[in-house]
Amino acid sequence: MKRIIKVVVCSAIIIVLAAVGFNMSSKSNPSNRSNQSIVRINFPVIGGELPVNVNYQLDTSAALLEKSTDYVFPFVNTTADSKIVTKLKSIFRIENAQSKPIREGTVYENDDHFLRINDDGTFVYHNKHRNDNANIDISDDACIKIAKNFLTKNNLMPPGFFENGVAYETVTSALNPKDSKILRKEVYFNRKINNVVVYGVSRIIVSIGQNGQIDSVYWATKDIAQGEPVKIKPFDTALEDLKQLKGMVRMDETTKKVIIKKVELAYWEDSSPFNKQTHVQPVYHFLGETLNENGSKGTFEGFITAVPDDLTVPVQEPDIKSTPKVPKTESNIKPPREKPEYLR
Repeated sequence: MKRIIKVVVCSAIIIVLAAVGFNMSSKSNPSNRSNQSIVRINFPVIGGELPVNVNYQLDTSAALLEKSTDYVFPFVNTTADSKIVTKLKSIFRIENAQSKPIREGTVYENDDHFLRINDDGTFVYHNKHRNDNANIDISDDACIKIAKNFLTKNNLMPPGFFENGVAYETVTSALNPKDSKILRKEVYFNRKINNVVVYGVSRIIVSIGQNGQIDSVYWATKDIAQGEPVKIKPFDTALEDLKQLKGMVRMDETTKKVIIKKVELAYWEDSSPFNKQTHVQPVYHFLGETLNENGSKGTFEGFITAVPDDLTVPVQEPDIKSTPKVPKTESNIKPPREKPEYLR
């Protein structure tokens, strides 16, 4: 009996994507923005209860930010048109494949390859002929080179992306925990904008298998236009929002005190296929440590949107109509679905 374990060797708590060198020649005047509405960031929900009665304290090392404007970056080319579909099918040698429409996208599949192209242009690819038994005998540096060459050759490396860590997919014997093999090495590519980190649900991952084969590609990012100036919240307002848990906050449920040691302005992008975010947006990023009633220390991290609510519109959730429940009978009970062979 074997179980698959992924060991991620990345420096960031939250996976980040970054791109460098965008021309922000627009004057820092929020009135110069386009008329496209900015959809408010819909932060992911972190599991577990968050404490409410917490004492927040700013460490003397936490420099207060005094900035009134920043930039938002509108997404562009957010539709998987026929040209993109043809290109991806050619890259992954899946021209002659059956297609099946799914929620927010289309699946293309044959005996050798699986390709899901989402409506927004993001995609996931799997090679079905994956070796799940042998230990991969390729160095991290060699895998990085293979992944870079693949993305560059096929014009899948957006400007400014860089390699930011290697993860190992391993298989370990349940009978002997020391019997472990590295099956694949996943090369992560991350993004910055003008040397500022972009956090969020956004990534490019190339999974390298036996003999340097491309086993999988996860491509979840979008092209962005030139930055447009926007007014941002004062630091004090963002701090109050943090205390009210209005953004995304990570701390232990037993926390009694938070000491904020660092505050920075970063960016947030969510290119998951079901997300309705329209721009890469500035966020306040809080870092520090926590203390519980026993004096034990922990890690604190928080993200608060920097764009005021009056300059954004809320996410429009789709209307979901309820359907009547159908009693289970022998004729309508479906057998459990098996995983595809290439993902077992």
